[in-house]
Order: sequence, then C-alpha cells, then structure tokens
Amino acid sequence: MNEQSVLIENGVVTLMEKRVIKRVSVSAFNDALASSLGIRTPILPAGCVLYAKHNERAYFLLEQPPGVRQVRFSASRSRTYAIPVPYAYFGVVFHNFALESLFAYFSPRQVQSTGAALCHAPLPNIRRDGHVCLGEYRFRVTADVPTRVADVVRYFWESEFNEDILEVYQSHMPERIQELTPEAQPYFAGWAKLPPEEATTLPWVRCSTVAEAIDRAFG
Repeated sequence: MNEQSVLIENGVVTLMEKRVIKRVSVSAFNDALASSLGIRTPILPAGCVLYAKHNERAYFLLEQPPGVRQVRFSASRSRTYAIPVPYAYFGVVFHNFALESLFAYFSPRQVQSTGAALCHAPLPNIRRDGHVCLGEYRFRVTADVPTRVADVVRYFWESEFNEDILEVYQSHMPERIQELTPEAQPYFAGWAKLPPEEATTLPWVRCSTVAEAIDRAFG
C-alpha cells in the first residue's frame, strides 16, 4: 500500500510517495523492540520505582509515601503505636522465584535516581545494612511475583517488632524523637507524639545510595 504526502519546506513544495510495510500499535512496537534488544521485565508490583536483575537474582524497589503507620512493639508487654514516617522504601530480592531477603529504608524525599541517598529506618529487627529479619515468614509458593512482593511488605508493617535486633533503633533514632520520649518508655512512645508533617523534615541518618543498596543485595 502506497501513501502520498505533500511537504512544504523553505518555499519548496515536494510531492512524496511512501510505501507502508506494516502498521502496529505503539505498545506492540515497544514490545518488539524490547524483545529484539533482549530487554524484558516482569509485571511490576504496585509502587515499584526500580527493577534490576543480575544473574539469577531480581531486585524490586518499592516506594510508599509519607503517612502514619500502626506498629506493634513487644518489650515488657505488647503495645501498638501510631507513628508518622517519611517516604519508605523496600528492596525485595528474589533468587529465581524464591524470596531471598527484604531491605527497609526511609527517605525525607522521593528517590529520583540510583545515586539518591537512602536512610536508615530506625525500627527494631533491622540490621545496619537495612536487612530485615523476617522471622518465620513464608509466602504462598503459587502466588505471582507482584503478590509476593506486596505480601512481604504488608507482613513487615503488620508483624510485631521485638527486641531481638535493636542496633539501628537505638543508635540512629533522630534526636527530636528521643526528646519527645518519656523517661523509661520506648522510643515509639515519643515517636507517636511527633506531628506527621515533621516526618519528612527530620535528619534521618544516611545508610547508602540506591545503587549501593542494590549492589549489596546482589552480593
């Protein structure tokens, strides 16, 4: 099929004829281009802002906007606290189809590049590199990847934090929250008093860049 068109440029009129080989949708063209270049990504989970793959490992970085989170903490007794948090980022790592690890971070602002800084999330059960201790967590083997990713992040917030790992919670808690904490009370008691709008203004302690976090996860 031939198509004719007229081009008027610099005072000259040009009659052109072109032959149409094939018509496809833009999405189909993009899929074909990605396939020809060897680029293919899975269906990404909701809130995923970055996907990376290295050998048999896949890394999904999820973003959650600032908000108030209900957390349970068991010290001498179990209590629930409503704490305001800044942007929360979760690095979910799979080895083939098996969940390998979860990393948690905070940020006072949205991450815009792999060079952006991620901060420590000063919560119990998180190691200095952001690695979360998931305890006895198990996911449904038959679930798809987006479901697995959403489920482990949901589990993180709904699980009960305990005193097994407290190094980040104790050493990287912002001074403002420490000042709000009554004597002999856990930091969560002071954190719950923090006005929500202050969550993105506190000097959260830097942990690593996004690129460094991914490299660490891939080992």
